Amino acid sequence: MIQTLSCFFLNPAPFLIGACFHMFINLEFQIVLTSQLPNASLEKEFIDDYRTLRAGDVGHETLRLYLSELPIAHVHPETGFLEAHGHSHVKTTIATALVSTGGTGKITIDGHHYDILRDIQAREILLSPLIVTGLLGKVDIEAKVINGAGGKSTTPRAIRTATALALAALYPDLAERLRLAGMLNYDKRRKERKKPSQKGARARWIWRKR
Repeated sequence: MIQTLSCFFLNPAPFLIGACFHMFINLEFQIVLTSQLPNASLEKEFIDDYRTLRAGDVGHETLRLYLSELPIAHVHPETGFLEAHGHSHVKTTIATALVSTGGTGKITIDGHHYDILRDIQAREILLSPLIVTGLLGKVDIEAKVINGAGGKSTTPRAIRTATALALAALYPDLAERLRLAGMLNYDKRRKERKKPSQKGARARWIWRKR
């Protein structure tokens, strides 16, 4: 403790920079929560001061996203339908989703049907962007997963965000619906590291009076 205080008084710059960084991250998080409230449009000017342009024009308004960038939709040279590639990640799992319009509702994960997900909740997570937008059975999704060794919901959550970003690029009028559902933001959470002299990240040894 004394050594830490001496380091602070000798060179306080690193401590102050770290404190300011954490305060700024907390401010950003609060701005995101505020922007997702039902009446956030009343404070649009204040919220936009802390946000950056991430997407193109949607009608007469400009769509702004936080920490996520919309992919660019393009026309397939053979089929003539629009398609877009969405990218996302959850922890160390990386997912890409190729969404094509004019489809029949075919959904594959690494070349397999999505029933490879045995858990019902995982399937609901995977299909949630299509249910929210009402596009279930109208688009084709070809998902690929890299380093997908995670929990039951890790892979479908990564694919969900990638699919939602691609759908927002293909259907700009539905992007606001996806944003309000919280599907356009990356999941920044990471596994907390194990602490020295402890059983795990939060586990503590039982204290006994000697």
